[in-house]
Amino acid sequence: MKEKNTGEKVKDTILRILDMPEYSVMQGMRIEINSNREAVVENCRSILEYTPEVIRLLTPKMTVRFFGRDLRIENMNQSSAMVTGLIEKMEFSPLE
Repeated sequence: MKEKNTGEKVKDTILRILDMPEYSVMQGMRIEINSNREAVVENCRSILEYTPEVIRLLTPKMTVRFFGRDLRIENMNQSSAMVTGLIEKMEFSPLE
């Protein structure tokens, strides 16, 4: 098993002390889905497309597109967006 270097140990210690998930500093994306009515996209950078049928969001390494009916962004802050409505399909596209 590979031992962690000093930088990784410091990062792990800081995350543990601040009670923060690793993805929050790794610039990845995390999606939490509640049924097919709500999805919270963490590390969301901006809205690229917004209609009642399609919402496309930019994340650090890809875009995520939600397809459905009556889609809305109920809550958005500096690091996350909540998509609500009837979510029928999701699509991921890597950034080029």
